Amino acid sequence: MPENRKDLSDSKRKKPMTPREKVLDFIWTIVSAWGIAYVIQLFLVGAYQVPTQSMMPQIFVGDIMMMEKISLGSWLPVIHLKLPGFGKLSRGDVAAFVSPEWENPGWIKELVSSFTLSLAPLDNTPENPKYLVKRFVGMPGDRLRMINGRLVRNGMPIPSTPVGNVREPVKKLSQTESVQDFDLFEENDNGKKRVIQHLPRDIHLARAEVYDFDEVLVPRKGVKYVLADLTPFNCGLLKLLVERESGQTLEILDGHWYLRGKEITEWKPREDYYFAMGDNRDFSYDSRYFGFVPAHSIFGKPIFRYFPFNRLALDTTEKADTALKRNYGK
Repeated sequence: MPENRKDLSDSKRKKPMTPREKVLDFIWTIVSAWGIAYVIQLFLVGAYQVPTQSMMPQIFVGDIMMMEKISLGSWLPVIHLKLPGFGKLSRGDVAAFVSPEWENPGWIKELVSSFTLSLAPLDNTPENPKYLVKRFVGMPGDRLRMINGRLVRNGMPIPSTPVGNVREPVKKLSQTESVQDFDLFEENDNGKKRVIQHLPRDIHLARAEVYDFDEVLVPRKGVKYVLADLTPFNCGLLKLLVERESGQTLEILDGHWYLRGKEITEWKPREDYYFAMGDNRDFSYDSRYFGFVPAHSIFGKPIFRYFPFNRLALDTTEKADTALKRNYGK
């Protein structure tokens, strides 16, 4: 009996792997790790580096944010499918989205970027940015305008209190071009406080077109726009929307709108849209310029900042006293 037990134990011992088996095992380990990372990045959370200073003083150029995709639903590359989420976007939320101006470089480049976990971002370049991070100040159906730099929503000005001023570098693609003074304000948006910044008032008055815009109705799915009623600012935003939804170039001649050579007098948006703005109000390229953000392109909310290491934070909302302590210009 002891000899039989010993023979059985020996038979169960794992044989040493051959060189070929070791190579295959190593490859399988790498592929498995990549597969897990890919699924997590595609459906659950992903890291995104902020390329501009449009969200100063909350988020700096070069900050890397971890974004969760569960609440709003992940946006799948290549097939451009938006998965349903379990939550919703609220007024004042900061979120990541696919830029309405992004030009698809082709499915091959998208696939390479996706499979390399964005280590080879062939579809997301400084010249053609794919992902943006802004604050969503307008929900579908909201009426927005800006008067003297103050945001007004549905007829009610969002309370804004001056808190001081700072000096910070003005950057482009992470390269410092100049140093500029900014006035800081604390906005109280339905109990949610945030610090935003403007250029000083003398520059503000000289460049009023940056700070003020006519009231605009943020599009809601199926709610009709009468094109003859639009102000120039609204006209520009809705022209972008119609062209993107129709895939056709829209012509406006003497106040008349022509699509495929046929005059149109109204338009019903095919989905809900949102209005995004940066907290660095005068250095933010946002919905005032590239138009409304469609619901299907919004996919991520920041859950924490993990780079740079000296600014690790679970909450990306900068406090007024903290913002004032920073001397960005040095």
